Amino acid sequence: MKKYHVSAHKTSTGAYFGASRYCDTIEEAQAEQKDLISRGYTVEIYEESPEGLKKV
Repeated sequence: MKKYHVSAHKTSTGAYFGASRYCDTIEEAQAEQKDLISRGYTVEIYEESPEGLKKV
């Protein structure tokens, strides 16, 4: 089963805030992405594979 890694970050007044979540489905990952973007984060989704994480 594929897993998806949602990576988010934002910089506010010089401080770096990062968040990372793992999801079982692409739909779940996209919902997380939408939520985090609405909070001002820059978000990327990666898919786990035998070669490592691949950007979706």
